[in-house]
Amino acid sequence: MASFRELPPFANILIAVVLAAAVVAGGWFIPGSPVAAKNDELTAANNQIATLRPQVQALEVIERQHAELKAQVAGLEKQLEVLKTIVPEEKDVDEFIRMVHASAASSNVEIRRITSKPVVAKEFYNELPFEIEFDGPYYSVMAFFAKLGQLSRIINVSDLAFMNLDRAKEKGGVKYPVRPGTSVIATCVATTFFTKTDQPAAAPGKTGQAPGKAATPPAKK
Repeated sequence: MASFRELPPFANILIAVVLAAAVVAGGWFIPGSPVAAKNDELTAANNQIATLRPQVQALEVIERQHAELKAQVAGLEKQLEVLKTIVPEEKDVDEFIRMVHASAASSNVEIRRITSKPVVAKEFYNELPFEIEFDGPYYSVMAFFAKLGQLSRIINVSDLAFMNLDRAKEKGGVKYPVRPGTSVIATCVATTFFTKTDQPAAAPGKTGQAPGKAATPPAKK
């Protein structure tokens, strides 16, 4: 049998390659060999990745949905703040009266009287009506109504009654000195709204005022 040295160079190279492949294959497939152990670890890791990939994709979808929900909640919170301005929780009577007086003053209208009327409870809100008596030039009164409609708080105007100044004087309906240019005397009911439910009324005898009796203003000093 010829030795390796007597074989052609090509044959020697081929034999070396075959031997190397045999060694590698033996290390790869022989149980307990380091190469086989690493191969098993790699296979297990690939299987774990394949198992976790759908979970990761599902979590990515949930993350996107969570971000969208956070944006929606932020938008709804802003809308709620706007709605609280339009229909507040409390009556805020003082603020309402200031808004009405400011609208009248900027429209050259004189408010003579604002009388509070009983609250009307609805299912989801409460109506807070006020009877208002005012006078001024006709177009100033129109501007006054326009400004009431532009206020942040909702105000509905009803039961509007106009009277010409001359006719009002004939009927004795002019109770106050009017300014030059005044042509209209009017009354209306301006209704605003709030959402908070009133506390239960106090039991009879607990207040300092007899039932059914109007409050008496303090005497002027």
